[in-house]
Order: sequence, then structure tokens, then C-alpha cells
Amino acid sequence: MKLTPYLAAAISVVAVSNAVAGQEECDPNAWDTYGMAVCAEARTKLIDDRLDQLYADLMQRLKLERNRERLKASQEAWISFVEKDCLYAKGTRDEGGSLWPLSIQECKNSQKKKRIQDLEGFMACTENGCPE
Repeated sequence: MKLTPYLAAAISVVAVSNAVAGQEECDPNAWDTYGMAVCAEARTKLIDDRLDQLYADLMQRLKLERNRERLKASQEAWISFVEKDCLYAKGTRDEGGSLWPLSIQECKNSQKKKRIQDLEGFMACTENGCPE
């Protein structure tokens, strides 16, 4: 059975809601849309939590307001880049079929992992030339 985009989105919303509420465990062997959505949401939450914590830690560590403003602007530009890059890579919902929500989420997760590495590098910077 081919899922319509609306049905796939509804399944994804239910899966996300249940995963957030802790009602479903991620089964990495689940190959149905619901099971994949639950696991994708669990991965996204872990990645988002790490990214948010790193960003907050870095903002707190920066002593100069201008550097906090630059980091904020950088993060906002990065968020815009991720949206556009994943749209380019995965297309629109209409073009992507029933698994598009999962595909776009995994694309964003991949980009977030790269950003985590960048922020970890900034946190590790202790030499001259590091933003303060």
C-alpha cells in the first residue's frame, strides 16, 4: 500500500508524539514507517540535546558580547543553510513520497552532527586567536 503524503505525515506526527511521551521504544529492526519514525525521533532528540547544550555552553563561555552576537548570527545562518541544503538534497514533500519526512529528518541530523563537531572544536580552542 502506498501512503499518501498526508497519511505519512500523520503517522510521523503520531510516532513523534509517542516517542517524545516515552510511550514507544525505538526498535532498530522496525521497517515500517511508524517504527522508523520512532527511531528517527529518538536519534533527533539525542542530537538536538547535544547541539543545544554545546551552543549554550559556548555562549556562556564567551566573554565578549560581540562574539556572542557573532555566534548567534552564525547559528542562525547555519540553520537556514541546513533547511536549504536538505531541501536541495531531498526535494519537497510532494517530490519525496511517503518516506520524505524521515529522509529530510536524517539529512538534518547529518548536518547537525557536523555542526556538533564544529562547536566541539570551538569549545576545545584554548590558544591565541580563539574567540573570547
